[in-house]
Amino acid sequence: MIQLVAQLNKANVIQTDALPDIEQLQRRRQEQVRSKFMQQLKSPLSIRIPMLDPEKFLTATLPLVRFMYTGFGALLWLIIVALGARWRYLTGKR
Repeated sequence: MIQLVAQLNKANVIQTDALPDIEQLQRRRQEQVRSKFMQQLKSPLSIRIPMLDPEKFLTATLPLVRFMYTGFGALLWLIIVALGARWRYLTGKR
């Protein structure tokens, strides 16, 4: 029973009217930080690196590439692929 209460307390699912033990909360926080740091050391591929948000770039370039996502763009793509497939025949290099 005591183990169950301890697990519930550790999971922060117990709610009481008593004032929280600040020292216990600080120890718990330090333990969480240390645990997270050790997990990152053990698995360096899980390190999160903040990247740049591409939203501004995509919004700025949308007018330049919008035509590619229309029927005309699909037709243009099909013509380019067909020409590429027949390039040797068209240039006479066999």
